[in-house]
Amino acid sequence: MKKSLILIMAMVLTLMTACSSNNSEKASPSTGSSEATASNSSPSKEETEKPITLTMMTWQGSGANQKAWDAMNEKFHKEFPNITVINEPMDSNQYSQIYKARLASGEGPDIFSVYTNDLESFVKAGYVAPLNDLEITKKLDNISFDQMKYDGNVYGIPASIDGSGIIYNKDIFAKLKLEIPKTWSELLAVSEALKNAGYTPFGISVKEAWLTQFFFFQLTKASIQDKDPTAYKKIAAGEIKFADTKLNEAFEKFLLFKDKGYFSKDALGLNYDQSKAEFAQGKAAMYPGAIFFANEIREINPQFEIGFMEFPTSDNPEDMKIGWGGVDMGLYATGGKNREAAKKYIDWLFKQENYSEFVNEIKWLPVYEGIDVSNIDPIANDILGSLLNRKLYGADADSWNAGVQDTMFKSMQEAYAKNLPASYIVEAMDKANKRAIELK
Repeated sequence: MKKSLILIMAMVLTLMTACSSNNSEKASPSTGSSEATASNSSPSKEETEKPITLTMMTWQGSGANQKAWDAMNEKFHKEFPNITVINEPMDSNQYSQIYKARLASGEGPDIFSVYTNDLESFVKAGYVAPLNDLEITKKLDNISFDQMKYDGNVYGIPASIDGSGIIYNKDIFAKLKLEIPKTWSELLAVSEALKNAGYTPFGISVKEAWLTQFFFFQLTKASIQDKDPTAYKKIAAGEIKFADTKLNEAFEKFLLFKDKGYFSKDALGLNYDQSKAEFAQGKAAMYPGAIFFANEIREINPQFEIGFMEFPTSDNPEDMKIGWGGVDMGLYATGGKNREAAKKYIDWLFKQENYSEFVNEIKWLPVYEGIDVSNIDPIANDILGSLLNRKLYGADADSWNAGVQDTMFKSMQEAYAKNLPASYIVEAMDKANKRAIELK
């Protein structure tokens, strides 16, 4: 009797449990649907950890730079074992053609650099993903990188910042008890004192004309680009002329230094290496240029005490808040299937520990403060502090029509050799610009 009773009770409990389970499932269909939806929208652990290979392509990823990229890619893989990043070294001269073809074919890279003129069409084609949600964007308030934005969204993160000023011989300045010039008038006075003491104030090569831009392009930032940031675009469109800007005054200042004997005596005959040697050997006291000049000069004379100063372009203190420089190559993430993994890599790279390691290895200046770059060069922190605390404009010629810059260099050499006025250079540039517009 006991066995029968126990058996009956067990059967009843089993039936009650089954009914309760069935009723529960039927009573809450919305809950079940919601859970299913949530489950479908959230990737499983297997999905998030499935192997992903990201391809990286930039115009700064080959040669000496490849070692730095490969080191960071390996470090990233150790933290995220399911993601492998492969850097594809690319010749900068072939980059534009190759990356466009790859993207158009659907085989584009996942992390890559984009030329400014391509950004709008790439956004519309879905080749690039917005990066607004990345942490790094919160650290970039002190720099301008509008060329990497479109329609209110951030698409590229600048990998480095660069700029120019004056590097100088600290021993000569100390010996002559010269103060760092803060205005144009003071720069003239210091140059005169150096000349009188038997030194060449500025080492420079006019023979290799591209070097001269590190002097006279400094003089156009406040007077032209800051006064009207669209001036050069208007010139390229034929709306105004170079003669309508302050460019003539910039060339007048450049030629003034030539007339006063403040440049290398044989500037038209010296090549780049010879002009660097003149400075490295202590014959010239100043040299217009950027950090890569300092690195190359230290290779000639490792014991050389080099200092850095901002280029004083006028007697107006406000103009000293404006300089030549800006962000360099940016990193963009694919708009394709690997976009989240590509974004993860970019955000990871710019975290302070990783980014500090990267820029010191590749020898680039970082785009935000708090990173020591003295290992790059003893004056690197001084240069970086100047760049991050000034309003920067890029190279003038970036917005010019084809052929105008070559005409500028050629006519500038002619003016230098034949004692022609600054207006000769500007007139030649306006003629070249007119020809370029007619050929469009």
